[in-house]
Amino acid sequence: MGSYGSRSAMHQTERDPNQHWLTPRLVVLSQFVIVVLALALWTMLGELLGIDNGFAMALFGAPLLLLSILIVVVWASFPPRRPKLPAVLGALGVLAALVLGDVYLRRAGSWLFFETRRSRAERLAQDIRAYGRIRDMSDGFRHFKTLNGSLVALSAAELDTAVRAGESATLPVERVLARDSVSQQRYEEFRRRLRDVRLIEFAVTNDYVAFVRDGMIDNLDGFVLVRPGGAPPALGSKLFGTALVELIPLGGGWYRFATT
Repeated sequence: MGSYGSRSAMHQTERDPNQHWLTPRLVVLSQFVIVVLALALWTMLGELLGIDNGFAMALFGAPLLLLSILIVVVWASFPPRRPKLPAVLGALGVLAALVLGDVYLRRAGSWLFFETRRSRAERLAQDIRAYGRIRDMSDGFRHFKTLNGSLVALSAAELDTAVRAGESATLPVERVLARDSVSQQRYEEFRRRLRDVRLIEFAVTNDYVAFVRDGMIDNLDGFVLVRPGGAPPALGSKLFGTALVELIPLGGGWYRFATT
């Protein structure tokens, strides 16, 4: 009996780890870690993938994180509580790291976005400056389309000749192209190349070429390439009609900018 009982206990001990490896503790903490890592990657890669991080995070990310936290809280509320304390504290530490590291994740994502298109953007800036007949233009895919200081319409349906307070009349793009001796082919080429590098607008000065990545009217962000011997725009100065509040060197004459 004693020998039989010992063998049974041994077999039971050997079977238990395989039978019960998927514990509630492992499930609860694993889902939390997976959610946090997914949100961290989402924050970092949103700009590269063209995701509106602010809207998407508010709509999907925040509720998902709250649900994950709720699962941890409910699990930790049931006895035995004491053995769960280190796991709960660890989860809170991971959450704090995600919140505090948000700005660094976004900067890493911005760096990755820029570095994957640096050479193409640099060639575009050089060709814009060499062509010399376009001072500023947008890619033509937003409501306001601009070319050399004028609002332009790319089709008859977009044409609006009414002049409102603080605005100019919208002109057919062909009229502005003819006015400034800009080739239709070069204009379309620059539109295509802006889309290729996922930038939406540029402006040229004697010192630099600036590109908008995102934003509407204000709160813009983008990149500036300063020519050799030129000076970058000063903080507080106007860039694309809004105040420059941030200018971060990226090397090779490039800067990341933000306005408000």
